[in-house]
Amino acid sequence: MGQFLGHLQNAQPPQSNPLLNNSISKLREYHGSFQSVCDTFSIDLTEFEQIFGSNETMFQIWDTDNNGLINALELFSGLIIFAESNFEEKARFLFDLFDFNELNSLSLIDLDFMLLSCANATFKIMQINNEVNEEEISDFLSNFFSDNQRVNISQFLKWCVKTEEIRQFLQLIKKEAPELKVTAQAEQLSQKIDVLRQVSNKEFRRKLLLPDSKRPYFDQRNLGSILSSKAYHSKIQWISSLAKKVYAPQPQVFQKDVYAKMNWVYGFRGKDVQSNTDKALNEKMVFFTACIIIVYYPKINEQRHYLEHESEVISVAVANNLSLMASGEYAEQPAIHIWDNNTLHNIGVIKGVHQKGVHLLTFFGNDELLASCGIRAASPILIYNIKDFSLVLSTQVNEFAVDLLTIKNLVGSFGGTIQQRQQQTSQQSQPNPFKKYENSFVVCTIQQIIQFQYYDGHFLTKEIYLEQYNLSSPLTCATALSIVAKEPNLKSYQDDSEEAIVIISGHQDGSVILWESFETMEQMTSYKDQIVCITSYQYGIIIGTDASTIHLWDFKFKNNIKNIDLTALNFKLFSYVISDIVVAGDKLLVSSTEGDVVEIFLQQKQEHSSNQFGNKLKANRINYIVQLSGTLQALCILERPDSDDKLVFCAGSQQTVYGFSLETHEIVDVWTIGDQVSSMDCINFEDGGAVFALGTVSGKVYLRLDWEETPRWYDFKHQVNDLKFSSDTSCLVCAVQDAFVYVFFLNNTSYFQTAPKKIHFEGELPICLDFVDDCKVFIVGTTNKNQYKIELPDMKSKLLSSENEKLNSTTWVLQYPLTSSGNQNSKKEQYLPLLIGGDVKIFLAAGEGGYVYFWRDREQLETNCGGFLRGHASNVSRLQMTKTQDVFYTVGTNDNTLIEWKIDFINDLADFSKPFQQDDKQQINKPGLNNFSMASNKQDFNQTIDEIFKREKDYCFFLNNISDKFRDNFVQFRATNQKMLNGLLQELIPPFDKKQHVMKRAPPLSLTLDYIYGFLAYDKRRTLFYVHFYNKQEKKKRGGQQQQDLKSEQRKRMEQMNQQSIILPVQFQKEMLFAKQALLPYDDSHNDCQRHFVYITSRIAVVYNPLNNQQKFYEGHRFKITCLAIHPLKCFVATGECAPRPCIHVWNVFNTEPVKIIKTNHKNGIYDLVFSRDSLFIVSIGIDETYSIQVTSWKNETIIAFRNSGTFPICCVMFNPYNRYEFATCGYQNITIWSLQGRNLIRSQVILSDEVKYTNGCFITCLSYISYLLGDKIESDIIVGNNFGDLALVACGKYIVVKERAHQKMINCLKISEILGDKVVIITCGEDEYIKIWDTKFNLINEFNIRKTGFFQDGTPAIRNLSAQSIDIFSCRVPKRHLNEEEVEESHNLSVMLVGTRNGDILEAAFQVEFQGLKLQQIKKQESHSDDEHSNSHDSSGSEQQQRQPYTTTETLKFNYSIYMRSHQSQFFDSKQQIDFFNKKMFITLHPTQPIMVSMGEDQKLILWDTENNSLLLVKNMGMTPTAIRLSPDGDLLVIGFQNSIVVIMDSKIQKNAIGKVSERYLLPTLDIIMNIKDKDNKMAVLNIEFSHKGDMIAISYDNARSQKDAFDSKLEKEGSFICSVGQQGATDKNLYLKYTDIRCPQLNESYQNDSDTQGVAAYFMTFSQDGNYLIIYYQLINNQQTRINNDPQGAYVIWDLNSNTSVKNWETIKNIQWKKLNFPNSLHSQYQFYDSLIGDPKQGQEQETNLTNETLINPVMSVMVDLSPFLLCGSTNGDLHLVKSSCLYYDKDFITEISKKQKCLAKSYSAHVSFVNQIETHQNAQYLYTTGILDECIMKWKLTEEQQNWDLDYLIYDKKQADLFQEVQEKEKFKSLFSELLPLRQGDIGQGQECG
Repeated sequence: MGQFLGHLQNAQPPQSNPLLNNSISKLREYHGSFQSVCDTFSIDLTEFEQIFGSNETMFQIWDTDNNGLINALELFSGLIIFAESNFEEKARFLFDLFDFNELNSLSLIDLDFMLLSCANATFKIMQINNEVNEEEISDFLSNFFSDNQRVNISQFLKWCVKTEEIRQFLQLIKKEAPELKVTAQAEQLSQKIDVLRQVSNKEFRRKLLLPDSKRPYFDQRNLGSILSSKAYHSKIQWISSLAKKVYAPQPQVFQKDVYAKMNWVYGFRGKDVQSNTDKALNEKMVFFTACIIIVYYPKINEQRHYLEHESEVISVAVANNLSLMASGEYAEQPAIHIWDNNTLHNIGVIKGVHQKGVHLLTFFGNDELLASCGIRAASPILIYNIKDFSLVLSTQVNEFAVDLLTIKNLVGSFGGTIQQRQQQTSQQSQPNPFKKYENSFVVCTIQQIIQFQYYDGHFLTKEIYLEQYNLSSPLTCATALSIVAKEPNLKSYQDDSEEAIVIISGHQDGSVILWESFETMEQMTSYKDQIVCITSYQYGIIIGTDASTIHLWDFKFKNNIKNIDLTALNFKLFSYVISDIVVAGDKLLVSSTEGDVVEIFLQQKQEHSSNQFGNKLKANRINYIVQLSGTLQALCILERPDSDDKLVFCAGSQQTVYGFSLETHEIVDVWTIGDQVSSMDCINFEDGGAVFALGTVSGKVYLRLDWEETPRWYDFKHQVNDLKFSSDTSCLVCAVQDAFVYVFFLNNTSYFQTAPKKIHFEGELPICLDFVDDCKVFIVGTTNKNQYKIELPDMKSKLLSSENEKLNSTTWVLQYPLTSSGNQNSKKEQYLPLLIGGDVKIFLAAGEGGYVYFWRDREQLETNCGGFLRGHASNVSRLQMTKTQDVFYTVGTNDNTLIEWKIDFINDLADFSKPFQQDDKQQINKPGLNNFSMASNKQDFNQTIDEIFKREKDYCFFLNNISDKFRDNFVQFRATNQKMLNGLLQELIPPFDKKQHVMKRAPPLSLTLDYIYGFLAYDKRRTLFYVHFYNKQEKKKRGGQQQQDLKSEQRKRMEQMNQQSIILPVQFQKEMLFAKQALLPYDDSHNDCQRHFVYITSRIAVVYNPLNNQQKFYEGHRFKITCLAIHPLKCFVATGECAPRPCIHVWNVFNTEPVKIIKTNHKNGIYDLVFSRDSLFIVSIGIDETYSIQVTSWKNETIIAFRNSGTFPICCVMFNPYNRYEFATCGYQNITIWSLQGRNLIRSQVILSDEVKYTNGCFITCLSYISYLLGDKIESDIIVGNNFGDLALVACGKYIVVKERAHQKMINCLKISEILGDKVVIITCGEDEYIKIWDTKFNLINEFNIRKTGFFQDGTPAIRNLSAQSIDIFSCRVPKRHLNEEEVEESHNLSVMLVGTRNGDILEAAFQVEFQGLKLQQIKKQESHSDDEHSNSHDSSGSEQQQRQPYTTTETLKFNYSIYMRSHQSQFFDSKQQIDFFNKKMFITLHPTQPIMVSMGEDQKLILWDTENNSLLLVKNMGMTPTAIRLSPDGDLLVIGFQNSIVVIMDSKIQKNAIGKVSERYLLPTLDIIMNIKDKDNKMAVLNIEFSHKGDMIAISYDNARSQKDAFDSKLEKEGSFICSVGQQGATDKNLYLKYTDIRCPQLNESYQNDSDTQGVAAYFMTFSQDGNYLIIYYQLINNQQTRINNDPQGAYVIWDLNSNTSVKNWETIKNIQWKKLNFPNSLHSQYQFYDSLIGDPKQGQEQETNLTNETLINPVMSVMVDLSPFLLCGSTNGDLHLVKSSCLYYDKDFITEISKKQKCLAKSYSAHVSFVNQIETHQNAQYLYTTGILDECIMKWKLTEEQQNWDLDYLIYDKKQADLFQEVQEKEKFKSLFSELLPLRQGDIGQGQECG
């Protein structure tokens, strides 16, 4: 505006004009006439005369272009400006004139048009012939308003008042300048502050938190621990019960979802910190309070907030680039956050070294290094590399650091070119590294100054000790400069030798010392008062003193440029004690210890010739920044009915009441009452007056009417907990600590004229009050969590919980007591406020840890599916909402912070209000996303949920009741719990020597997982991915420059992502997608990269090398793995588990070592997780009832955000690739966009699918972002698939089906990738077994059917699902490799797709692009052969074109398939039973002589494995469900038992090939069926098959014949199970075996029934004697799924004499019989041995065992055992494997039930399966073991390694009486002394060392 104002300065006053200087009322009459006469904004001469009655001369003044028309807006703008009226009336008329749409607000374009019209009119009136510069006006407005901002009349008036250019303009045209409407208030405010300052402490407050500070840490409790606590759930139930007591005038359904965000923060931390405000950041200020860092824009009066701190902030630093920032915390384990103040995005968090707090921070080394100081007596100095956040240096100074400085460069660069300077530097023989100021920083203590210089990878130091210079006064502050030593005012130089490092220090005695190059010292000046701040600016040095004075000097202290006394300013401050001074261009920002921030405009000029300075001074206080002091306990909102201005007031222990404008957010009132305020309220009278009531800690209630200076008061003698006015002003109610509630009634404008009525509460204290809407009843809340309804005026009291009548209360504010107490000395901090109501937009509750919870309605409250807000660094003491319910306020008890939260709803495109359509056939009212609770519609919802998602949900859900404490503990064994067995084992087991400790030691064996056959395929999608192995050079590159470039590019794109592009109309959305050109990359490509697979099964994650068929394992999980995600660098993996409190494991694929194990707040399990594109965050979805979402910063194991999403399942989650603060989830009929705002997770948008189209319930099954580089902006849309096979696009907030029925069944997964060069494709996999590839216009490029790939010609039935459940893409350059001695595969680019099927198969499809050329003429003929006329219409030009371009090419994809794994997948799921516990069994048997294994599963598939090479030999579909399988002792026969009671004997002879390839070294068996064993009357399933030692007999155990569960009725069959014994005696070629006998046990033929199953007694474990004459049988309970109940207490053993076909009654007669094997795992006597009882304090172990006595399954139960004489291998029901010595089976004659631990044998335990171990098989050489679990659907191959024999004999047998000559063994008492005394000291030293280093 400078050019415009310059023209006015030289202009003449306007000539006399009858239209000028009119009143506003007269101009409004003219404007009314104009509206009635004119239809447009142009006025001709005739209309002009009709309106104004003026002549043509007046008309010509405005018609400067002589076209006979004048601009009406310019005309009226000029008349308004030159009218005779006050400025406010003019401004309001102008506002109305340009409010064309009558919206009561103006846009930036409207304001631009207004100022342009005013400027043009002014030029015409003052006869200035120049044109108005339109760009100048636009630039002027852009400094104050954003592009999309709208300004109301109040904001417009206050902008005019505060804008200096507006005032100058009005002064130049001789019109009244705007006056502040609050000038009188401001003057009154200054007077009140002055009075307040006089009663405050004048002593200088400490600027830093000292090491001896007793300030407590804020207990920032973890949100997950809060949500899982019983106290929290009790609170939710309590709030829900009260919410039901409130009448809701409208049904709480069909609403949009609500969210809240931080809008404004009132607070400033001016105490205990070194600096709150830092460098001026391009017209913005940065300061902090509580856990919040505020970025404030003064020109537009807006705040933005960095919210990612968990603890209160005490330090901040700004880098030289003015964008990068660092902030430190005050906490036991403080964190340093690195972030960007433009985007407010966190770049990194450094944590784990500092303790107590980080009070000083500074950047140096070209912003690549960060120095930090910790709060300790000897301050630790830690230096970090910003690039990777690594610790570069750890040291400490001997004293407490008071300042941390970087060296400011005040030397120009025009004294020589950069090349010349570098040349001069290189010519110096010994350059001085300390002159490299950019690599230096300075630490100041009270007696020492140290310069740290980073040089050649090391740090050098220079030190100054004040005592060496006889300086006794402590140093208080300093600044460091790089200047020209001779002439610092002249910033050019010619010689580097003139450059010097200068440090200027201020001291407590007022002296100012200049230190030059750490060599010379000179006292420059001295003051009477302490120096509190020193800084530099363009012309010299600025010094702040304790006397509230600021002194400006030149660099040499020769010229005192200016002295500023804050007390002499024309406004008052809360405190005149200077805290900090910041230079911001030509102004200073001065902050005080009480939070005042003063702008001082220097307007200083320097004459270099004479070194003289000219000064102009202007100052003002920034009223938008205020520090709230003391403990804040009171809050109220004053809403005036006759004004749109609202005020919020807060008060507390400092006896001060602060008042802020809700519209402008500036402080408008402040007063003190001389007592600590505990509660307050305010109300407006009908006549316009206002009254304030303030309750105090001393018991007084003050009433302040109409802002009177001397308030009236009433004394209760006890603290006032709460008080409340009725809305009709008729009464005032006070809740007092004396257990009374007092009611004052209004009488003649006074409440204290008559004595109050009162009511007493026995045994409880009243703590909160609120009125219902009609003011006839008020509610009293007490410390016992009771609510009483008090009726007025008779004061009848009723307990609300016993009342059936509902309250008519729009909003109800109450307090929740954390503890129930009636003690009058109870503290205020025990109560947390909350707000509910009948017609309230949002339910609110303050929680522990400073959280604020919010819910949309009662149903969200009951299901606890609301959100959480963070910001306070203490518990919230009060909570209030405005009547309009658009904002609410929270005030922290001890963090001196008041926060305004804005309430909003998700946009209309994501409306929750759409009800679901009814199905006329089923009459089911299907629930919709309008309500995220399915409490009332749960049954209907279960009918709509897809079976696939039931299966996935149930797989991830943790149901095992085994405590986590029982896992991975030692187990001890001794004998069995069967006396019969113990007697039998006496002759077989060597005697057990109780005194011999070696007998009780674990065996010298170890197990190592060698290979796993199978992977998780059917029950969960997305369980198979690629990982990449780079070579060393590539790894280095990826870790170096390429990685930095990638991060830089991602940051740039993420910043661009903040700018949203213009959204096209819905009808053009699809065209918009097609029109985009620059698709962004999706997969990183590497050189010399090898692909590996990573997949999960059971509790193991497998890294598989397809080139050599080798596996590596991550075995860190103790529970079942349910999901995995791949790091963007493709070399790290994150896996989630199914557990009561699941963890996320992040591990390295190169060595399968864990990197981080992160605890989560989920319950039961993790359904899905994913990395952000920049790899900083992991978002995980819990499988708990409310599908919780957690965002984790995994590198520092910090939970960023957590909330419950609702009771509808989430099927997939994906981060926006270019915005890590946004991610999308999909599920039941919705796609939800979530955004992170600091630590708050907000549901920002919900897009619903078409409910009319999908009547049976649509599930969005998978999603992926597709991003486009459109110009300089990035746009991202979402592509989704659903369970109907549709492919849809989510763009512009709409769900658009772009390819209906892209698949015939559900789309399982989709992948967006680049496989055709630079072309992006969309790959979808459907449940219809097809994989399809689409371009970005959703045109089908190619497809293939998995069943037709050529690998499933083995009779795989059609009912077997072969659809893809996982896909991934590998497109890198693979290195050269040697296939054999002669063949070499050269390095080449490889594009291949990895596919995992539901059937358990892993295959690859290699892409090959083929180009096909077709004659264009042939194409034309094919197109038009049926249309002769059209073909004849081609002209000659077309023919010529055909001749020039006779051919065209098309790209097609060809696939080459390879298969790497085939495994068993049951593919059974009982939707009624919901969880398929027992439909996943696998059965294995090993060949006795060859490394061959046969496996069968409930998928009816038989697989022959080569266990030596871990390769598949043969697959055969049997067509029946097996239940048992066994190879004969010679391996020639394979016997399989089926569920339908059929037993098949097959030819399994196998021989080795003498010649041929390795893969063909066996002659595979024919597997011809030799014999079937089938009893027509027998329909019972086969349980087990056992061969005799010679193989001449077979025992076949059948299940108990009983009713199945589905057909269960009162008539229960009780036919017992039996064992069929067949033998070769009398057999023929046709029948190898003949039935020998049936073994029945009539005493055990009963069936048992429980609530969930029908169980019967049957035999599974059987063992032949060596001679084949006897069979030992164990009878136990078997359930409906032929699964044994291992902990059956009724199990019994029977020995059957096969010759006499009777049971053996006397076991003594056969005790010398040799048995083939003994298998009695259920009877083993075992017990847990906890870690703490073996190592550490034995008392802890006893306490742990005592605490676990009430847990289920304290003693482990074995499910299977194998004799590896002289050792035993046992598998437990928990899935563990235990190795123990066989000597543990020895039975003592004095056997008793309870065996002491000292008599038990210790086992080696290994975590193996996640379900009970069903089988353990081993070869004869026992080198390898093979195990299966009942639910794992995988076979684990273990390598058994025998360690050094008798290793445990070392140092166990020696003579204790022998002298210890070398004192190698400590005496017991001496050892206990060392353990108890030295260990704690050592741990303390470690803690201190970690803090310092």
